[in-house]
Amino acid sequence: MTTKQAQFFFEQHLRVTCTKSRYRRYCFVLDRFLSRFAPDKIVDSFLWSDIQQYREDRKREGAAERTIELECAVAKTLWDWLLFNGHSNTNPFRGQGNSAIRVAAPRTQSHWERSREQSHSARRMQM
Repeated sequence: MTTKQAQFFFEQHLRVTCTKSRYRRYCFVLDRFLSRFAPDKIVDSFLWSDIQQYREDRKREGAAERTIELECAVAKTLWDWLLFNGHSNTNPFRGQGNSAIRVAAPRTQSHWERSREQSHSARRMQM
């Protein structure tokens, strides 16, 4: 998956799950982050060194530390979402050096889903 495709799908996810103001802010920040890289760059080809270089470039441009942290936090959220949904096998924000491989664990039921299922089963048994 390319960065342009990943951004499109993630923004669709944000549109459904976030408030309008957070959606706008995340889209703006993510666009600023990804505009530094080629739109056809494969998301699995990002390395920790790319992130470090981005941080250094933004500091040289005079961006505030908090701004850089926000941009990286939103981008990290993108890669976490890609991992969770099986669109990527790596997260460069969790790597060290040039090693950034993290394989997504299979999704398990949350506590809420399990308790909901158990309550439905209990109701059926009572009938």
